[in-house]
Amino acid sequence: MARAIDAYTLNNDLVSWYNDTEDEKEKSILRRVMQRVVQAPTLTPPNEPLTLEQLREMDGQPVFLVFMQPIEYGWEDQWALVDSENETVFNGAYKFDFSNCVGFAYRRPPEGEA
Repeated sequence: MARAIDAYTLNNDLVSWYNDTEDEKEKSILRRVMQRVVQAPTLTPPNEPLTLEQLREMDGQPVFLVFMQPIEYGWEDQWALVDSENETVFNGAYKFDFSNCVGFAYRRPPEGEA
């Protein structure tokens, strides 16, 4: 598995190294390395179901709700906004209590979802 790095800290270290050297060839290499760090792709963070504690810390942020109820009941996977004060999520039409939701909330749709 890929290992995440702190690109900001790494680039600061490289800039310090760059400023300390007088060798032009070394400076050229360091410039290229710094560019590569900035342009490197980021890792997609894990997308585990959110806990109640995490939901309580996400006031005003969108979450993706995945309901386990059969579709004939009218529930579909959907985006909703978190209201931490009232411990609800709101999809634009209905409010759902955190404790009464049957399903999962994610930061983004699970892989394979729309």
